[in-house]
Amino acid sequence: MQTQRVDSMRLTNESSQQDTETGYTIQQLRMNFATTHINCGVVRWDSNDRVPFDDMLNDFRSLGLIDRADVLLSQDARSVDNEAFMAEYREAQRNRTPEQIAEDHYEARAAHGPGVKMVNVFTGEQYTT
Repeated sequence: MQTQRVDSMRLTNESSQQDTETGYTIQQLRMNFATTHINCGVVRWDSNDRVPFDDMLNDFRSLGLIDRADVLLSQDARSVDNEAFMAEYREAQRNRTPEQIAEDHYEARAAHGPGVKMVNVFTGEQYTT
């Protein structure tokens, strides 16, 4: 479920950082928006083609750079992107070699110590270091 800000406050050039959800200045927000593109109402970063997080979308909307429909379409697109990424991740985890699994377990033991129960919350894999 996506979070939405229903009552959008209008930001102006005189607004302060405390007025924004991101904590960015109005100038920073405008510069950030200049590094996005919009395709079919979906806002994406130029750098990685990912949808910005909700706080940034809400600030863009509050500045009048996008509208509510753009926010909602972008949130839906992010959900689709995230589901596709997670499906790829789970598949990659299923296809690890025994050596890759051993390396993952070794790294977990080095980071957390022996005897710690580990759970991959995305795949459900459980093991003890």
